Amino acid sequence: MIGPFSTHTFTLASRSLVIQKPTEKECDALIILARNTYSETYPYLFTSENLHELFNKEHITKELESTEYEYALIYVDEKPAGYSKVSFNQKDPSTDKVTPMLDKLYVLKAFQGKGLDKELLQHCFKRIIDRGNASLTLNVWKDNPTAIKFYEKHGFCFTGNTAALDFAGRRFIDCQMTKELTPAPDYTF
Repeated sequence: MIGPFSTHTFTLASRSLVIQKPTEKECDALIILARNTYSETYPYLFTSENLHELFNKEHITKELESTEYEYALIYVDEKPAGYSKVSFNQKDPSTDKVTPMLDKLYVLKAFQGKGLDKELLQHCFKRIIDRGNASLTLNVWKDNPTAIKFYEKHGFCFTGNTAALDFAGRRFIDCQMTKELTPAPDYTF
């Protein structure tokens, strides 16, 4: 049984934070946030055209309506600051099992270093456990040491698997990481 996605409101360093599932009305805000975080994270890799191809309204709307994907937006003082996306029907090529996959976890640079990424990740853990799953897998770009360090700090381990993605005339090599999850107070809001 899938538990309901509840809005989580809290304060962090005297700032009002809210994590919530985006509605169809927030689709445009999610798209702008996704394009901006990608531009900030990979300024030399993606053109405006690439970002419009990756994050377009038709695609995002379809995912927001699907139960196979779950997005979460984090707001700081009512401003969108970051987002996450978990896919629940991804087949792990190494085990051939369906496992939740953390597809996206991004925070705008202006809000980095404030623990928002940790809050989003904790939220993802809770949602995955609520859906009856016990692990989370992700692919991280091998040339992104900041992200790798973050995931290792939060208990993810390399599986040894890699994946190649060809996009916009470039080849990206991702390393797979996984984490076993157990219901714990850390994941409870």
